[in-house]
Amino acid sequence: PQFAVVRDWNKPIESEGNVMIVAIPSLLDPSMAPEGKHVLHAYTAGNEPIELWRGVERGTEEYNQLKEDRSQVLWNALEKVIPDIRDR
Repeated sequence: PQFAVVRDWNKPIESEGNVMIVAIPSLLDPSMAPEGKHVLHAYTAGNEPIELWRGVERGTEEYNQLKEDRSQVLWNALEKVIPDIRDR
């Protein structure tokens, strides 16, 4: 099963962080994950502003913080499908 999470229907779907796709393929094929577990694939459209990442080196505190900040749009979408996901 796959879910689309739209933050704002009044914005174009290509707007930054507006549409996220969440798929849980192990619901269809349990052999993809250990018993009692699932595989989750979540992504946004390829519209992340690259300018935010220019000059930021992987592994630095700046990189890790930006990665954490920018991941929140995905976490928020996941919480709409799996409300307690951060507690798992």
